[in-house]
Amino acid sequence: MQKSPNRCTHPPYPRRTAPQLASSVTFTLLLITGCGTVTISPGAERPGDDSDLSVTATPSALVQQVGFAIELSAAAAGGTPPYLLRWDQNAGPDGTDPIAIADETAESFELPAFDQGGHYVFRIVVTDQTGATATDFAVIDITDSVEATAPTLILVNEPATLTATITDQLAGTTMNWSDSRGTATIENSETENATLTASSGETIGARLTVSIPSGDHTSDLTRDFEIVSVFNLRPEVLMETSLGAITIRLDADAAPKHAANFLAYVDDRFFDGLIFHRASCSNNPDTGECDPFVVQGGGFERIGGELIAREVTRDPVQSESPNGLSNGEIYSVALALSGGDVNSGTTQFFINMSAGNDFLDAQNFTVFGSVVSGTDVVDAIAAVDTTANELLGGELSLPVEDVIIERVSRIFP
Repeated sequence: MQKSPNRCTHPPYPRRTAPQLASSVTFTLLLITGCGTVTISPGAERPGDDSDLSVTATPSALVQQVGFAIELSAAAAGGTPPYLLRWDQNAGPDGTDPIAIADETAESFELPAFDQGGHYVFRIVVTDQTGATATDFAVIDITDSVEATAPTLILVNEPATLTATITDQLAGTTMNWSDSRGTATIENSETENATLTASSGETIGARLTVSIPSGDHTSDLTRDFEIVSVFNLRPEVLMETSLGAITIRLDADAAPKHAANFLAYVDDRFFDGLIFHRASCSNNPDTGECDPFVVQGGGFERIGGELIAREVTRDPVQSESPNGLSNGEIYSVALALSGGDVNSGTTQFFINMSAGNDFLDAQNFTVFGSVVSGTDVVDAIAAVDTTANELLGGELSLPVEDVIIERVSRIFP
């Protein structure tokens, strides 16, 4: 239903509107361009060795992986402005062609993505108004490939494998896995196949650090992964609302990514304070009544009387539909989608209220759990008085009185 990228849209249903983990590291680079000109005034004296002109070259990363770009920046000081900058490549791996620099006089620019690993050196020379010069070097090491994988969801006390592979690594390169969140034991942490074992049901952060020698120092390249540990493949959560408590059982066997995503947000206390923003019904032509369709929450809170979308903190979940679970099962729980994109689900979930909702299966709404206790509370939410809201596309489904998700927490066996 939602039109904004920050909110969920939902598929249409007859006569109304219906609802609808290894990690990667990206680099955001800022490109700033500029240039200066140098003129030598007639009779100007050439500077001596005591000139205070200086220039500093700064790469956006000292170590990077093949396929990623790096920004180079230079800052000149002292001397007599304006300055003229001149970049060139001073060194590179044997047998490689020089990297093309689009604007050799730019203060800051992005190098093309490196297609070969090795040791690269770029030189910046600055000349000031009097003809004084200063030089600095930017040293960058490119590793051919760091491939790493980690499971999304694991069982407590059962070892899981963390895999890291470095292709054509520089001499002296080392790797190390560590836990950056939660409590877990990691064995063989400095090998390509480390073993992680969780001792409790929680969200664990696993970090791979690849240390690469660079001249007289070592630079680190890191990869972070989030792993959710569970005691069994049917973990349960308690959702305490202003109308009562609901117990939801997740199916981590049929939908492991969705279960892990939901539990990670539960562990972060993301859902606490949000509301059920949708209690939708569909017209029954036989009775003339509006039968319950879905109740939906997990995306909005009320602040100062205004409906505000809470920003998600993780990437969307890849679809796990079909997986043998159906939206036609009353009280089943599925993830909402944005713009019909089957891989766009994040935090908004809906509870199916009709066996006729099985048509949502064909639209690939992934079911990842079901309500096993508190169905009377779900029925009460579905029956509240509703009004229209522009953020929800004008549908008459926003509860007049807020139904608040006060707290969501895991239930441990």
